[in-house]
Amino acid sequence: MSGIRHRLRPAVTAVLHRLAPRTLRGRLSLVARTTAVLLMLVLTVAFTAVAQHRLQHQADDELRTRAVAVATTIDTTGTTVRVLKTSNDALLDANGWIYADGRLLEEPPNAGRLTGVADASPGAADGGAPPRTWQADGGQPADPASCTH
Repeated sequence: MSGIRHRLRPAVTAVLHRLAPRTLRGRLSLVARTTAVLLMLVLTVAFTAVAQHRLQHQADDELRTRAVAVATTIDTTGTTVRVLKTSNDALLDANGWIYADGRLLEEPPNAGRLTGVADASPGAADGGAPPRTWQADGGQPADPASCTH
């Protein structure tokens, strides 16, 4: 093993000497290129982090806005929970399930298998846990809704 190292070390050193700039201009150019690449890498990582944070914040705001809009169509004044029908609530109906006391009151028109995911969510069956807004792919809760009955 020691013999291999001694034979490789001069070969690697020779390659590095050939690649290394020999003049001051070449060395300065290498430093400038390296600095530019590192700066671009840092700026790309920073931009990605800021953009991801901002997009997540916008998505959370959108979910909260939709939850509040759906909550305005729920009447809890009596002893039972009722869903109020308005003429322009197609967008509200397309993105949410409404449960009361473990019963499904309203679901999106084309919910399909996502209704099963909503049925299995905490609070859908027992009526005790706060409602949640679920992601469109049936994933984990995206944001707790701010409405309770």
